[in-house]
Amino acid sequence: APSLIGSPRVTGHRDITTKILLNGLTGRLDGKEYAGVMVGMKHQDDEWIAGVLTYIRKHLNNATPVGAWQVTNVRNKIKDREEYWTLKELYN
Repeated sequence: APSLIGSPRVTGHRDITTKILLNGLTGRLDGKEYAGVMVGMKHQDDEWIAGVLTYIRKHLNNATPVGAWQVTNVRNKIKDREEYWTLKELYN
């Protein structure tokens, strides 16, 4: 798996990492194909998701934390999505 430290997906806009953690990610990353997919965690509550995102963003990368209310907003926007994300979808 790719490193979370310095990852543009982790250090970029918090909605990107939130979407990835909720629904997972598939496809090429940084020019490399990884075996399998990153499975989503949308079964977890918004506090849990925010805690994980804050840890990887703030404590591993010195990026802004994520609040549970921000996770709730993203979750509501993508509530009907069942598929994994691809990078192309996330950045379009």
